[in-house]
Amino acid sequence: MTDDAALHEACCEGDLPAVQRLIRAGAPLDATGFAIGSTPLILAAHRGHLAIVEALLDAGADPHAREIASDSTPLHWAAEGGHGEVAEHLLAAGARLEPRDGWHGLEPLGWATCVDYAPSYRVDRPRLIRVLLDRGAAVDPFSAIALGRRGDLADPHRRLGWALRERTPLHFAAARQDGAAVARLVDHGADLAARDAWGVTAAALWAHPSLGRDPGAPKAHVWVERDAPAELAAHPQPEEWLPRLVDEQRSAVTPLQLAAEWGREACVEALVRRGVALDAATPSSAMTALHFAAASGHVGAVRALLAAGADREARDGTHGATPQQWAEFMGHAAATAAFAASSRGG
Repeated sequence: MTDDAALHEACCEGDLPAVQRLIRAGAPLDATGFAIGSTPLILAAHRGHLAIVEALLDAGADPHAREIASDSTPLHWAAEGGHGEVAEHLLAAGARLEPRDGWHGLEPLGWATCVDYAPSYRVDRPRLIRVLLDRGAAVDPFSAIALGRRGDLADPHRRLGWALRERTPLHFAAARQDGAAVARLVDHGADLAARDAWGVTAAALWAHPSLGRDPGAPKAHVWVERDAPAELAAHPQPEEWLPRLVDEQRSAVTPLQLAAEWGREACVEALVRRGVALDAATPSSAMTALHFAAASGHVGAVRALLAAGADREARDGTHGATPQQWAEFMGHAAATAAFAASSRGG
């Protein structure tokens, strides 16, 4: 094994004695031949090996060196890993806060809030975020949404790169169910018709946040609500902004159908008030929103759709069944009773 390959391996494994030995032997500190072109410092920073980071920096490793595949820096990877102490050492060595990577177009703060590659290396993102903010990191629109900072939502059309599948801030806010951020973005002129790489609109993501999720790809995550202290947490908001986002996603499943299927009653009511087509049917199965609500047993959605005048006699294209028959077949007694009560005028 060559010295540069051995140094990369030692940095991955956290083997400080081996790193020190290889540094003394003259191993190249900024070699980028490993995997996706990571430098030894990037590998150590991502994994949180503080002593190795210190040794590499003391030996002259470049804190600004870019990874070949992603054009990211060691600070990007320390940020993704949630390693506050590592970030502090990189910043003390001159690492900059403003470089954007080539995958997402995000600065290190954006990687801390919006990028989720290797949870096994993650330590303490909230502390890491505080380190970056205290040093003056600029809050991009994606980080603003993740952190609940409603005043920092300029540039509403900016997209994340290929690895996060071309989502705009509006997609990101909708997927997080963040009504306040959605409102601010709409007021800033966000493109309501923008579609991500799957053809999914923000409206569809609002109705069904998991739409377009690629299990093999990094994705916008929800760690802030789960792990961050209260002052960093995003604040859930009412769903009153959904009517301004009405559109269909690529598969021609409408937001109303999605909201009905997942029992998002407030979304159903908001869309109904907006005047969307109640009885639009999917091309493949001819299922309407009322079919979806009934088959899923969501009584509130069934009642809202029936009250709005949805066609209770519509038949799907696969079984020729009405929504009530779907509720009966699936054993949803309460939904079946809602149909009966509606027919009696109750």
